[in-house]
Amino acid sequence: MLFSFSGDHVSGTVMSNGTTDLVNMPLSQPLFDSYFEQLIARTIDLKDGMLFKYPDFIYEEGGLVWQSGKIEKTDSSPFGKDVWMITYTDSKSGRKTTYWIDKDRNFKQVQYQFGANTSIQRPDNSK
Repeated sequence: MLFSFSGDHVSGTVMSNGTTDLVNMPLSQPLFDSYFEQLIARTIDLKDGMLFKYPDFIYEEGGLVWQSGKIEKTDSSPFGKDVWMITYTDSKSGRKTTYWIDKDRNFKQVQYQFGANTSIQRPDNSK
């Protein structure tokens, strides 16, 4: 996949199994790439109960996908007190991603949930 993003459209090519698809999609919103979740988790205001949403680009889901999220403070996590959970939900696939971060914005755990399948990742600083 090779994409070029402009203010109101994305263009590029997707090569798969010997075929090449040309992409030229108009965009109704400025958007984020789906790999920006970590950046958003590290920079968003940590306000307990805050809800947010942002437009995301996921080619495999048709392009523009709205992500919604919630921020929650928890004092009962395995990582101690003063830990925040930032949860994203993909509006099309239902994929749910939860980041646990401490007050210094260090990642403690990331959990990806696709239906009944769950993947958990813990960086070295999670102790």
